[in-house]
Amino acid sequence: LLLSAIGLKIVSTTKAATEFMKKSLLHIQAGCLGADIANLTREALQCLINQELVVQMRGNDENS
Repeated sequence: LLLSAIGLKIVSTTKAATEFMKKSLLHIQAGCLGADIANLTREALQCLINQELVVQMRGNDENS
């Protein structure tokens, strides 16, 4: 879901990705399990970066 949102240019920052994921079924499931959706989103983004599926670009925004 996250990779598709990035590929379709729905999200382009970490903050936007987190907000997008908060509107998904994952947010409800994470809440039931007591997981932090923001942390899960950051971990998923880092995994995509590590696998070179997305490129991290730093901007003026600390949430880029």
